[in-house]
Amino acid sequence: MTTVISSKPQENSAKNLASVSLPSWLEHKLGNWLANKLTKFIESQIPANARLLDMVSSFQQGQCLYVVAKLKVADCLVDSPKHIQTLAEELKVQADPLARIMRYLCELGIFGQDHLGRYTLTQVSELLVSYHPQSLRPVVLLYNEETYNVWANLLHTVKTGENTFTSTYNTPFFKYHSLYSDFADIYNQSMASLSILLDQAVAEDYDFSVYRTLADIGGGQGNLLRQIAERYSSLQCILFDTQAVLTAEVKEQWQQDPMDNRVKLQIGDFFQSVPTGVDAYLLKNVIHNWPDEQVVQIYKTIHQAMKPQSRLLLAETVIFDHDAMQRMKLKLDLNMMVIHSSKERTVKQHSELLETAGLKIVKIVPTRSHLSVIEAKPMNSY
Repeated sequence: MTTVISSKPQENSAKNLASVSLPSWLEHKLGNWLANKLTKFIESQIPANARLLDMVSSFQQGQCLYVVAKLKVADCLVDSPKHIQTLAEELKVQADPLARIMRYLCELGIFGQDHLGRYTLTQVSELLVSYHPQSLRPVVLLYNEETYNVWANLLHTVKTGENTFTSTYNTPFFKYHSLYSDFADIYNQSMASLSILLDQAVAEDYDFSVYRTLADIGGGQGNLLRQIAERYSSLQCILFDTQAVLTAEVKEQWQQDPMDNRVKLQIGDFFQSVPTGVDAYLLKNVIHNWPDEQVVQIYKTIHQAMKPQSRLLLAETVIFDHDAMQRMKLKLDLNMMVIHSSKERTVKQHSELLETAGLKIVKIVPTRSHLSVIEAKPMNSY
């Protein structure tokens, strides 16, 4: 179904949208702790049958969000509140079904209504605006299209141990990504949206000042590397990824970037080789995409290229006991199992894989996100 809403922002409309910023350390720690405690307290007060019924029907919320994201309802409300009939006419859909979905999403706090009954944006639904700089609309589409279909076949993974993505689409994830450009576009947009605050947290909360050279391995289009380079003006950087990622368009964008003189683009395959002699090798959300055997191969490839004093920096989810973010991390772990036959790992699991490749953990640095930076070095280094 097509809509009449343009994906291009009006300048004045874009100015009305509030950005989301990285929380302070106090907000991050206290907010997660309170949210975790309050959620568990509220759940303990709900009758068991009601809790189960709410959990089993939770996909309905996602589908309602999917409908309004697909239709770009939020785009329609940026400039002014609107009655349901006006929304339906602009979107060329039926007013009654849309009204019932909007009524439910208002109850959830996704949208609001003014005293005239017109629908309005909230801080949450602003993130569904297609041209919001931190828009989560692509994430809503991704989770409710291919990912939704894959999760419907979760039982296959439990019975066979195979990832469900491959069995659902008869194609492994990364090959599917290369074959279907529409899916690749939504996936890449989703990862960029999800990475905005993650990249900022890694760039700000880990000290890169001790390094002169840094290679971002599997660094995508370089969003994280740009944030790091902006904060550390003397750092020389390498952005390393495949030909499919570092396209001619991406190269042209970097040539026009003020950071171009400090960032070198290099195409390659981290299973085969990586740049040699670099002070630090950074991988963000790479390791969780791969089963243990492939992870060890990546580590061995990097170890071969390292100097004795080089460091390997893994910006990854680390599962700790008694973690206020545990619930989210465990759900991410299941998604890795379903999509890639991989996992989010504990400290012990990270350590064992590194040691198999001749590396050992020096320290783990938390960030104001669900990611931590694991710093590792060669076992024979000083």
